[in-house]
Amino acid sequence: MLFWQLEDDINYPSRWYLNEIGGKNVDKGYNWQFLTGDGVVDEKYTLSLTRDGAEMDFTLTDAFVVPIVSGRLKDALDFVEGVRFFEILLERKQQSIYAYYAMVTDKMVDCFDEKSSIFQIFTPDDPIRPDRAGEYHSVLRLAVDPIRAAGHDIFRIERYPTALIVSDRIKRILDQLDLSGLRFVLCA
Repeated sequence: MLFWQLEDDINYPSRWYLNEIGGKNVDKGYNWQFLTGDGVVDEKYTLSLTRDGAEMDFTLTDAFVVPIVSGRLKDALDFVEGVRFFEILLERKQQSIYAYYAMVTDKMVDCFDEKSSIFQIFTPDDPIRPDRAGEYHSVLRLAVDPIRAAGHDIFRIERYPTALIVSDRIKRILDQLDLSGLRFVLCA
């Protein structure tokens, strides 16, 4: 089975850039909980824009690469186990065409294929992030072990939670829809 890293299309014409999620239970400058699902509660959140532009069905925020999806994309993925959606109110002058949601999965799978990937690991003496010692960073090529990832449709990788991975089954479903902003990178 094939697996794909889901990214947003940075070359989408006149695209918008989404900044940071805010809310009653969100500390400013800290959106990590939207990568793991820890502490994310069911409330309406706000989202600031770095630069306004053309709406996309799939966008990663500039702050912490949180996936923001349109109602159309949400509806296509509602059946996926372990994925939750939280309504987002965009802070922009014009009204959005669609409703938007932060897409969160707490599913972490230990499937990083170290033999086939090109990467570095944070060390305890890292001058900037010693707190992340042992975690992956600077991943130039990401390979997923298909045996360890089998049976999972949308997930993040243990020790590398910024990568959002989808199965080939999910990619095929999304490819059939006319959705904007999606970019799939093969993890092999």
